[in-house]
Amino acid sequence: MPTADGQLTAAELAAVYALVQTQAAIRQQLVDLAAGGVVAAFRALHDWYDGLEVILAALQALRIVQPAQRRMAEVTDAYLSRVLTTMTGRPYRPIGAVDVTRLRRELTEDLLDVIDEVADEEIIPDGDLDVDRLFREPGESIESRPDRAPAEPVDDLPVIRTRDRLRQVARPADMVEVYSRVAAEYRWRVSNGEHLARAREAALARARALAETDISLAAQQQEYVVMGRVPETDAIGWRRVLRPELSKGGSCGLCIVAADRIYRKRDLKAIHNNCHCIVVPVGSAADPGFQLNREDLDRLYKAAGSTGGGKRQGGALKYVRAVITEDGELGPILAEAPQSVRTRKSRRSARQAVEQSRLGRILTPEERLPGLLRQADNARRRYEAGETRLAPAIDYLDRIIDEVRAQMAGV
Repeated sequence: MPTADGQLTAAELAAVYALVQTQAAIRQQLVDLAAGGVVAAFRALHDWYDGLEVILAALQALRIVQPAQRRMAEVTDAYLSRVLTTMTGRPYRPIGAVDVTRLRRELTEDLLDVIDEVADEEIIPDGDLDVDRLFREPGESIESRPDRAPAEPVDDLPVIRTRDRLRQVARPADMVEVYSRVAAEYRWRVSNGEHLARAREAALARARALAETDISLAAQQQEYVVMGRVPETDAIGWRRVLRPELSKGGSCGLCIVAADRIYRKRDLKAIHNNCHCIVVPVGSAADPGFQLNREDLDRLYKAAGSTGGGKRQGGALKYVRAVITEDGELGPILAEAPQSVRTRKSRRSARQAVEQSRLGRILTPEERLPGLLRQADNARRRYEAGETRLAPAIDYLDRIIDEVRAQMAGV
């Protein structure tokens, strides 16, 4: 039971820490399970240029990924319920897993138009954790940093309105199409002269990254829904808790910066590749995430030293400028600031990123339909010729054709 002023006892803090460790460990297990399944599905692919074979591999991958996502959502639900119970002294019950089939967004022209209106929100270290010492030159004072603005409340009403518009124009991505990008990665590399074996390993690495991201999205959405239902009397927001032991080089600079602030409950956690941060609620008086991060940051300070250190934890950190920006497909992501001290490069717009990526131009429903019809006809001919294993691909194509026709009809 928390003390009269809302603080956690040492035993309660230890209980929260144990829950964080368990949550991080289970997440890693689910990442390994999902990634292993996706890699195995595409490692068994014999013809990376056969569209129907690629569909079958993607469907097989999703048979592993989506149950793992559901489990991640359930575990996150239970984890937050237990943390909230410990923090408030009142029982919190799980609310149920979110729909994990609708986490990625389909890239459309309307979606890109809205996303390009969102300004990057820079994250400047200015919280109680005092991570500034890792992000400035030796001897440089906070006041001498020309890029540092005074900490003050931010009017986020335009951001909220933009997020509402995103929900209005966004529709779920076709996950088979998403996982088919593994084969597209292979074909792109081969077309650019890369050795077949290297192209294959790069494609399988992308397969693992896709699976890891989807596990993160499941946890992210579950955190958002659960925290949105917690009354202000029990939690005013949440904090990212670093898990440096889960990364080969420790926590990255982006995560360290992001862990230095408290977020509103309505804020969807920004993710990035290989992010291992765990969400912990923050009460009006109790901030267990602060105390847990404090211990890990002490180790980071020691590793960095007074004059900066290695590429990840010392000298390079002073060049990190983090922002929360919008990804067309994934939602909010942590990224390097557009005008980084280190790169001096401006970030591409969402539309430019798509145009310059291996995804190519976004096709309209009218442009997609003929190709889908040809692929479905080809699948049926091969099925009738004896390739009965193509039945799942035919079912998938029929469903997508119906969806595309509905989009063309404005349904």
